[in-house]
Parts: sequence; structure tokens; C-alpha cells
Amino acid sequence: MKPWIGFDLDCVIAHYDHWRGETHIGKPIWRMVDLLLQTQRQGMVVKIFTARPLTPQARKALARWMVNVFGQCFPVTNKKDLGMLLLYDDRVALVERNTGRILAQPK
Repeated sequence: MKPWIGFDLDCVIAHYDHWRGETHIGKPIWRMVDLLLQTQRQGMVVKIFTARPLTPQARKALARWMVNVFGQCFPVTNKKDLGMLLLYDDRVALVERNTGRILAQPK
């Protein structure tokens, strides 16, 4: 399994304030867009991570959004796997490996 770095869609690479339907994606958050592109330029596999239902309509809207923002499409997933090295997310608490010690809480 090839290693990859995930970037959550809503609130991380796209602005989100409330649910407007599966095909609405907010404006880009340029700081994270730049980090995603920099990560890709460094040779890492990048994936867009989302908790959204990945219906055909949602995938089509996301593909259009990615082409407009990045000039290309990235793989999209709603599942973690053993290849995931890092996930940028707004809801996660960082826990020290194998200890249960909480290192950082989301704001």
C-alpha cells in the first residue's frame, strides 16, 4: 500500500458553515490548498478525505471543484487505511501512539 497524506474537505481545504447539499463545496482555503500542492510537489500521494456521502453527483461536483482549484483531480476517500501517514482535519484530537495520552485537542 502506497503511503499517502489526507486533507479533509470541509473546514480544511474548503470553507464550510452549514450543510447545503452534497454538491455544494465552499470556497478554497488557500493556506491549506498551498500546503496540499506543496505536499504533492514533494512527491507524496495526496488524497481528499471527506465524511460526505460519495454519491456519483457528489463525486462529480468535487471533481469540478478540484479542477477549478488545483487544475487537477486527486483521489477522494472516506476511509482511513494503513497507507495513511497523516490527516489534516479540524475535528481530530492528537493522541500519543500506544499510550492513550492526549497531546492536542481540536479548537
